[in-house]
Amino acid sequence: MSKLLDIYSRASGLEIGKPDIRTVGVALPFEKYITIHNSSGQTAKNYEYWSDAIRLIFAHLEERGIEVVQIGSKGDLPVLHAHNLCGQTSINQTAFLIKNSLCHLSNDSFSAHMAASFGTTQVELFGSTSMKNHGPHENWLTNPNSIFIESTRNGNLPSYQSFESPKTINLIKPENVAQAILKAMQIDAEINIETLWIGPKYGQGLFEFDNSFVMNPSVYSDLSFNLWFDRNPDEEILFKNLLGRSFYIITDRVISDGIFNKSLSKNIKVLAVELKKENCDEVLAFVKKLAKSNLNYIIPCYESSDWIDSQRIRFSDFAIIQQEKKFSLDSVTDEQKDLLKAATHFRTSKFLLTKAGLTLSKSHKNANIIVESGDSTDNEAQIIDDALFWADAESQWIYKKTK
Repeated sequence: MSKLLDIYSRASGLEIGKPDIRTVGVALPFEKYITIHNSSGQTAKNYEYWSDAIRLIFAHLEERGIEVVQIGSKGDLPVLHAHNLCGQTSINQTAFLIKNSLCHLSNDSFSAHMAASFGTTQVELFGSTSMKNHGPHENWLTNPNSIFIESTRNGNLPSYQSFESPKTINLIKPENVAQAILKAMQIDAEINIETLWIGPKYGQGLFEFDNSFVMNPSVYSDLSFNLWFDRNPDEEILFKNLLGRSFYIITDRVISDGIFNKSLSKNIKVLAVELKKENCDEVLAFVKKLAKSNLNYIIPCYESSDWIDSQRIRFSDFAIIQQEKKFSLDSVTDEQKDLLKAATHFRTSKFLLTKAGLTLSKSHKNANIIVESGDSTDNEAQIIDDALFWADAESQWIYKKTK
């Protein structure tokens, strides 16, 4: 925006001043707070680890009686520990909150420019855009405590795209954001972790169930579970579970025609039938039945590209084979592998439901380590160095404690 504003100024012959923004008061049950706006009009701009950064500093805020207030639009992803006012304030009330905030946190969005115009201390992040071209105008940058962080972008220039995969803004480590917030607020404290890996699926909130027992429909009723039928291919348990709640079902085995019963099929969100060399003919026959039903289904496959291509014509009338890749330590570089091996702790957004409760990985299930909730920001645990644990690294934030 800063460059655009200069262009408008030159074209119109008008000087650049500060905007006159009218504020309308908002009654809050506390006096001291910071504001956070974690969305924008472009998904590429949106940093996905704000909750992790807030968790790292929350004890310091709580100690000083400082609350966190989230502003934005209805439907924005909630931020940990924040009072969520998304969709509940007008633009003028939002301006009031930002103007009176001890520190404003944001991606590249309108609220960052508003904070700068008020002189509010701020921490702003850039990935697909840049501070030089899109940050607040230099005439508005009067607060010496404000900090602007740009992604390394792996050495590349900003893409200026509205969508990125993976997002360059997510290359900014949560501890660097947390440390910047403390510095901007002049809080003398150190963040004592070093991120070594953030998996591409971290933050997606995956909940798995191995079909080992009949789940109580009222337990974790607000969560969506992936039911892995192939881990316990007991159709009696599967059908009883489907009578009580909805599931995404994953299987590499054919299920009997009972699955097409309307009382069961209505609770199947998606049925994923894994195609393998050894089950190809059985899966094809099953998929022909699925094609005649009202079930939503997909056909993932982890075999080689050549083999998948050899089967596409056979399946073309009934399904598109989706090639997938399984994660393992062998699939990362030697440098990444060395980093992961130096890690001590992790957080995950992928949980496994057992009879005993929720656990953080198959390795933690075997060690009988149970957690109280399915919230990755509240579940720090030590790494268990075995193949089962590392198989889930795509959904993990892995780091080491530096003190």
